[in-house]
Amino acid sequence: VNHNADEGLDMDEADEGDVVATVDQTTAVGNTDEAFKSTELDEGDTFFTLTKSTMVDGTGGNGVTVEEDDESDGDVNVVIEQSTISGHAENGLEVDEAGDGDVTITIDKSTITGNVEDGVNADEDDSGSGTLTATNSDFRDNGEDALDLDDVSETLDKSQT
Repeated sequence: VNHNADEGLDMDEADEGDVVATVDQTTAVGNTDEAFKSTELDEGDTFFTLTKSTMVDGTGGNGVTVEEDDESDGDVNVVIEQSTISGHAENGLEVDEAGDGDVTITIDKSTITGNVEDGVNADEDDSGSGTLTATNSDFRDNGEDALDLDDVSETLDKSQT
């Protein structure tokens, strides 16, 4: 999924269903916006899994964006395993839950470095809880913060920030 004039992959769900996306062993290089973007616009949950993949060198936007509109009361669940997200013009990983649902982010054996803004920017904007758990991962050398978390608690195990 390389060198697109916009997102590499872009998914929008505008009804009461869920967004379920698994990106496995995929490379996204040089897209002019996000390498991957998922937006839930109505009721429903979002499940995004990135495994053994590389999202690098985006000229605009975030590496990966997973977001829920403020009209949605669903949960956002993100799993990043054995993957690299680096060299993007904004954040490596952007997660935004604007409704009443919860945010759960699990990152294992991954590298999210060298992004212009934050390594991970995650917001739980309404009622609901937010958690980020990272194991054996590297979030160093981003332009602003390694982790910029708003109402999202963090647990880091053998991870570098």
